[in-house]
Amino acid sequence: FFAKREMKRIGLDKFDLKKIPGDKLVERLTSELAKRYPSLYQALVEDRNVVMSNALLRISKAEPDKVILAVVGAGHINGMAHLIRKLQAAHEMESSRQETLKE
Repeated sequence: FFAKREMKRIGLDKFDLKKIPGDKLVERLTSELAKRYPSLYQALVEDRNVVMSNALLRISKAEPDKVILAVVGAGHINGMAHLIRKLQAAHEMESSRQETLKE
């Protein structure tokens, strides 16, 4: 994807796949991927974030008394956390609206 010069510029010249990358490095890499290859970023990151977030919320609703552990790649954590908060807030607003209509 990236030439050596570009790898060095974004801090990936000494990238070790045996270690977990730091948040800043993951953010730089995903940002660069989104900028250079928007369609690929959409398919590999954003679309998968939506599918995985919806699945986790579906499981959470079906099993409200259980703790759910999800293991996802570093490039998905921030996006999924944002989506889950957004979807939960929308669900809470809809539930509140439904309760108000019942009264």
